[in-house]
Amino acid sequence: MGEANEIKSWVKVILKNENLEDLTVDIVGNSENGDGYVGDIVFVDVAAVTKERTKKDYHLVLKRAKRSTALRKKFPVKESFLNEIHVYNTVFPSFLKFEQERGVEEPFDKVPKCYGTFITENMEVIALENLKMNGYTLWDRKKPLTRAHIDMVVKEYGQFHAISIAMKAQQPETFQKLLQNFEGAFVKILESAGIVSASESQVGEIYDLLKDDLDKSILSKWKNLQHTVRPFFKKFIQGLEGLQVIVHGDCWSNNFMYQQTNDVPSRVAMIDWQATSLTSPIIDLSYFLFATLSKEDMHDLDAILKSYHNSFTEHLKKLKVDPEGVYPFEVFLEDWKKYSKFGIIITSMIHKYSLSEKDEAPDMARAAEDGQDISDTFRIPIRDIAGFKKRMHYIVKYVADHDLI
Repeated sequence: MGEANEIKSWVKVILKNENLEDLTVDIVGNSENGDGYVGDIVFVDVAAVTKERTKKDYHLVLKRAKRSTALRKKFPVKESFLNEIHVYNTVFPSFLKFEQERGVEEPFDKVPKCYGTFITENMEVIALENLKMNGYTLWDRKKPLTRAHIDMVVKEYGQFHAISIAMKAQQPETFQKLLQNFEGAFVKILESAGIVSASESQVGEIYDLLKDDLDKSILSKWKNLQHTVRPFFKKFIQGLEGLQVIVHGDCWSNNFMYQQTNDVPSRVAMIDWQATSLTSPIIDLSYFLFATLSKEDMHDLDAILKSYHNSFTEHLKKLKVDPEGVYPFEVFLEDWKKYSKFGIIITSMIHKYSLSEKDEAPDMARAAEDGQDISDTFRIPIRDIAGFKKRMHYIVKYVADHDLI
C-alpha cells in the first residue's frame, strides 16, 4: 500500500464517527526536520460528503509515530504516543465535563480538537485540527517570548493545574481512573534515552563556556549542579513530594501556538502532551519559564510566579474549592526553590534545540538505526554558540544569585 492510500485508510478509521459516506484526502504538507523527534507530521485536507449528502471539509494534522524498529527498541515511542492518546481521548474530555458541571464560563480548552486516533502494533496516529487554519502560528523558537506571551501561558497553566486539585477533592475515583492509563512515558524517556548523563555533560559544557565571564562564586554553584543532576532525577523518578497535578510535561517554545497580531497574543493552544504525568506543577512552570524568558523578564520572575499562583487560586474558587490552605503562596515558593532545578537542567539542553538550524536538528531514528546511543542526540553541536552563550549567561547568573542551584 502506498503512503497516500495508507494515510487515506487512517483517515477513514479516524473519522468513522463523523457520519461520512464519501471522502477524498489530499496530502498538503509534511513536517520539517527538527519539528518532531519521535514522530512525523502530515497535513491533510479532507473533502467529504455525509450520508445526508451535506458537504464537509476537514483540515487535519496527522501526528504519526516513527516506525523505526531500532528507535522503538531504544526509546519509548509507543508509550509516548499512547500517553498522548489517553490525554486527548480521556483526560481533556473529563476535565471539560467537570468544569462545565460547575458552571465555569471559560473552561480550559487551550488545546487542538482531536478528531480521533489510530493504533496498530507498530504505528500510532493522532488526528488533530490544523490550528494554522484558525490563524495560529508558532513563535520563532530562537527568540525569547514576550511578556504578554509569558503572562498568557502561566495563567493558563494555573487554570489547568487547578482542575486536578478540584477533581481530586470532589471526584477522587474519577481522578484516580484518569491516572491509571498514564504510560509513565516521561520517566521511561529519562531512564532509556540517557537524558541524565547528557544533562550532566551539558552542565559541564556550559561551565566551560562561561568560566571566563562570570564570578567564581556563581561558577562554583553551577559546577556543583553537575553533581546534583543524577540525585535530582532519581528523586523525580521516585516521585516528588508536595502538591501533585497532571502536568503538560514538555514545555519548550515549539509546543505552543498563538493567535496573535503584531506579536501580541490573543489566545494560546498547547500541543504535544506525550510527557504528561502526575507530578509537581513546578515541573511545567520551571521548564516553560527557563526555556522562554528574556533577560529582562527573568528579573521580574517573582511577579510572574505570583501571576501563576493567582490564576491557580482563582480557578479553584470557580471550581467550588476553598483555596485556603490548599497551596499557600509561601508553600508554592518553597516548592519552586526545591523543584525549579528540573527546568534549569532540562533547558540547559533545550536552548541548543531552540537555537539550532534545521540542518542541525538530530534524527533519532537514523541515530538508532546506525547503532548510536540515543543520548548522543541530546548532545548536538550548533553553530550559534554566541547566542547560546548569551542565553545561558543570564540564566546561570539568575539561578545562582537566587539560590536555585
